[in-house]
Amino acid sequence: MEGLIFYWIGWIAWVIIMFFFSKTQVYRFQLLFHLLAVIGMAEYFLHIGRYSIGLAGIYLLFVVLIYHRRLSLLQFVYFMLSSLIIALGYASFQLFSILDPLWVFVNPTWLAAVMIHFLTLFLYKSFKQRISSILIGMIWGDGIFMIAMVHNSLPYSATSYILLDMITISLTASLIWSGIEWLSVFVMNYMQSKFQTGQKQL
Repeated sequence: MEGLIFYWIGWIAWVIIMFFFSKTQVYRFQLLFHLLAVIGMAEYFLHIGRYSIGLAGIYLLFVVLIYHRRLSLLQFVYFMLSSLIIALGYASFQLFSILDPLWVFVNPTWLAAVMIHFLTLFLYKSFKQRISSILIGMIWGDGIFMIAMVHNSLPYSATSYILLDMITISLTASLIWSGIEWLSVFVMNYMQSKFQTGQKQL
């Protein structure tokens, strides 16, 4: 069922932030508000001529761009170019999955989400930048795909539940990957400190 992954993980994230994050956490209230806003807007669409765009995607796009308004010009240009690369990668995957569906040997939703996640690993080291580029890139990519579909008289709604599921899977994969990175650094530092302590004792 489309949107099930988005709703499940979205509500789980909201509960975790609400009850397990400290009230002094700077971004706690903002995360709670944005999550509720996206969940509430997910089923509504803006219709402009033949085009149909989900309000949740529009909202996420503006929120991420507002949060990046303080970047330097060079950083902002790199962020936009990286997001464009992700957008083109996503749109290309969607087009290929329609034109030649035989090569998509697993669920396209999961395959596209994982592909976008690994693409962001090559572009960014920062977890926050990965999250932002996934959001912007996949929303832009879905918009490009919508234009291509509508241009060929095929109905398609951008930033629907399908895209929200993909974004949720990609963000979850990035979160798990960042957790593994943090754990590996923690273990490495712990082992080095133990080794240095052992050397001093000798």
